[in-house]
Amino acid sequence: MLSAAQQLTPGFDKLEYANLMKVSAQMGDSTYRAGVPVPAGYVMQYRSPVMGLDNLWELWMTDS
Repeated sequence: MLSAAQQLTPGFDKLEYANLMKVSAQMGDSTYRAGVPVPAGYVMQYRSPVMGLDNLWELWMTDS
């Protein structure tokens, strides 16, 4: 059976964790995110409108 889903590997991936922390930092204000670069290969595809109690979400994609 073919699947287009992400291929998971067992264990903890330090590089993946560091990249996701950098992506998550991009939602902070401009002074906070200024010192945190967007990891190579990650592109923001969508940012939701602000709703409720100033809540929003972003969709980030990478080749892998």
